[in-house]
Amino acid sequence: FQRLLRTLPINDENRPNVYRELGRVYRFMGKYQQAIEYFRVALLLQRRSIPQSKFEYGCTLSGLAVVYSEIGDLKRAIHLNKCALGIYHTIFPNNHLEINQIVDRLSYDLYKNGQYQEAYHLLSKIDTLIKENRLLTNPQAQLYHTLGLLHKTFGNRIEALEYLKQALALREKWGHKHHPYTARICYELSLLYAEENDQHALAFEYAQRSLNIRQAKVSSNNIELEQSIELVKRLS
Repeated sequence: FQRLLRTLPINDENRPNVYRELGRVYRFMGKYQQAIEYFRVALLLQRRSIPQSKFEYGCTLSGLAVVYSEIGDLKRAIHLNKCALGIYHTIFPNNHLEINQIVDRLSYDLYKNGQYQEAYHLLSKIDTLIKENRLLTNPQAQLYHTLGLLHKTFGNRIEALEYLKQALALREKWGHKHHPYTARICYELSLLYAEENDQHALAFEYAQRSLNIRQAKVSSNNIELEQSIELVKRLS
């Protein structure tokens, strides 16, 4: 991508997208400050050609939101995702994949930021489309994961288990058995089953599965690994 930047004409219409892709690459590498800088350059260039670049601008806003979410700046992540969602609503129908993906990410950030009712309101709309078979794509595992977390927060244990199990089934269906998000789902299922005296074995099974995934994956998130270690110790 760096070589491409050097060879592209300064006014080439693809130049903003190259900056965005460089931002994504640096995010995957964990170099967040560089990622932010490239995303911002992409936004600046795309803003000049709106409305022609409206979709690309929304994609870049969403990509930058992911960076801020991963570094814990939830306020900025939420703001950027809301901006992207507003743009997508002018382009796509409510049951489109792009809308679904933005809502998934936005609602999870809202949940992490303690804005539970707003997150639930967003996800309920998508969940209704799924139940009415009007979603234009397969439901996202993250949607069910966040709904499970919200129901757990609201004290609805049965609903929380139901949604978390659906999230886990989707992760497994798409070959994500060892994904960090799968570890998160297993961890939450373990906590729920640990609340019941007769479900100790199941709670331990999910806790151990979560720990196995987190130990096998090289990650900067040592907090989650420590949480799984402590949970397995508590249930042993």
